[in-house]
Amino acid sequence: MEYEIGEDESVCTAIVLAVSSVEDCDPCSLTPLYEAIDPEALTALFDSKPATSSTDPITVTFTFSAYLITVTDGASLTLRPANSPTQ
Repeated sequence: MEYEIGEDESVCTAIVLAVSSVEDCDPCSLTPLYEAIDPEALTALFDSKPATSSTDPITVTFTFSAYLITVTDGASLTLRPANSPTQ
C-alpha cells in the first residue's frame, strides 16, 4: 500500500493511520509505535531535512505491526507485509 503524507500530517500519525486502515481497526488498538521505532527521532529526521533537495531521498525502513514500513522524504510511505519477499 502506498500512502501520501499530508502537509499538516506528522510522519508518525501517517504511519499509524495507514496501518490501521490496512488492518481495518481503530488506530488506538495498534501496538504503540514507540515499541517499533523512536517517534521523536523519526520526526526529527524528516523535520531536519535541508531546504535544498539532494538527488538521494531520505528513507527509513522498519517493521511495525507485521508490516515493513518505508518512509521516503517524510512525504510518502509504503506498507508491505513483513513476511513478504523484498522486490
